[in-house]
Amino acid sequence: MERERLKLMAYGHKTEYRLRVRAQVVLHAARGRSNARIARESGLHLDTVRR
Repeated sequence: MERERLKLMAYGHKTEYRLRVRAQVVLHAARGRSNARIARESGLHLDTVRR
């Protein structure tokens, strides 16, 4: 249920950019990816991903 809501936020075109990015980071983390890998793959700074 929560994962579905995050997916809608992460890939919804009407979702505000910062919320879309945050939802994508949370989904990647839920899959067990490290912060460093998430940062590298998403093009975000490591500190942003950690936050």
